[in-house]
Amino acid sequence: MSDQPELPRTWTRAPLTDLCHVNMGQSPPSTSYNKNGDGLPFFQGKAEFTDLTPVARVWCNAPGKIALPGDILVSIRAPVGPTNLAGERCCIGRGLAALSPRQGVESRFILYAMRHRASHLDRLGTGTTFKAVSGKTVSQFMLAIAPTREQRRIVAKIEELFSDLDAGVAALERVRANLKRYRAAVLKAAVEGSPNSPPPWKPIGEVIQDLEQGWSPKCESAPALEENEWAVMTTTAIQPLRFSSDENKRLPKGLTPRADLEVRVGDMVITRAGPRARAGVACLVRSTRKRLILCDKAYRFQCDEKQVRGAFLEIALNADPVLKNLDKMKTGISDSGVNLTQPRFRELLVPVPSLPVQDRIVAEVDRRLSVADAAETQVEHALQRAARLRQAILKRAFEGKLVPQNPTDEPASALLESIKARSNGKRSPPAKPATRRSRAHV
Repeated sequence: MSDQPELPRTWTRAPLTDLCHVNMGQSPPSTSYNKNGDGLPFFQGKAEFTDLTPVARVWCNAPGKIALPGDILVSIRAPVGPTNLAGERCCIGRGLAALSPRQGVESRFILYAMRHRASHLDRLGTGTTFKAVSGKTVSQFMLAIAPTREQRRIVAKIEELFSDLDAGVAALERVRANLKRYRAAVLKAAVEGSPNSPPPWKPIGEVIQDLEQGWSPKCESAPALEENEWAVMTTTAIQPLRFSSDENKRLPKGLTPRADLEVRVGDMVITRAGPRARAGVACLVRSTRKRLILCDKAYRFQCDEKQVRGAFLEIALNADPVLKNLDKMKTGISDSGVNLTQPRFRELLVPVPSLPVQDRIVAEVDRRLSVADAAETQVEHALQRAARLRQAILKRAFEGKLVPQNPTDEPASALLESIKARSNGKRSPPAKPATRRSRAHV
């Protein structure tokens, strides 16, 4: 095929149906589902997938289509392409296909081959609401296949290299977690001051002006792209210590914009409603697009510059001591939807040191967080390089370049012939799942 490179002499290409028994999932009646472990684990799609084996959330006591331990589980709808390995006998719904490798075909070789070509399978998906692939498409999907012994060498090498990568990624994730803790410590120290001279605290209502709530008409789903277009910000525009005006929805042309609610540089904004983790998120608007309207689920206000700087109040509203008090002021029946009322918000206590002290604190916090931001940028770049390297390893593996070929290995073409011969023209039964346990990787 034009999108696939030339293979080593001992390799060949074959449709999945020649390498595996393809078992398309079928969802059982919803009345057979339960969460108390009755029956077989039931997997519907990518939602249950992890690095290697899926995690059961629902069980089924009247299973239809069943996958066996060692089968490759492929997501075939919304989205197409992600893979996992069945760690136990399980029921599969219509969002999955199970591939049972035939004798002489290594399960993890197919797993990695499918991960390498996931984007190719995704391009074959069809549908308007979401992509999906048919059983015929899955069965005829082409994979490069190596001799059996080389398959084992390739899997061993992939997992050796991935283990090294995983160790590096884990170290980077620890650095990222430490940076998060460092930022929190910097902000906490900024509002607490020294033990001998803590700053005075006042209700925020005494140090701010013009607390306003926004407007949320029915908007178009797309963001505004042109400067002359009006838009309403979404709550995701407000992030801790950062405002992103690109997070918006275009105002329909038939609606008159609320120019009085246009977001301006220097505004303080805070989310007032939503999931608990997203209500009470605050930042100072340092830059914004023109013609952007404050949404209904946010407040904006200005600081009384005789008492508090906007940059300092932004720090205070993102510091843990203030956040804990703010969280207690949220009202709502469940954490999925809480509200921060204006009267309660005005009662929130915030530190108010002298203006010169505020200026020094802001400068020092900016310096320290800039160092943390630079370090995190390096971490993100390293994680991206690790992801690219993982894909490069898979690419070399399935071009036959990761491990050397052994001329004494039985060619893959002979393997396919033996599979056909053992079945006398019928598909041979699936191979027994390997008992070796080792970690597979995304």
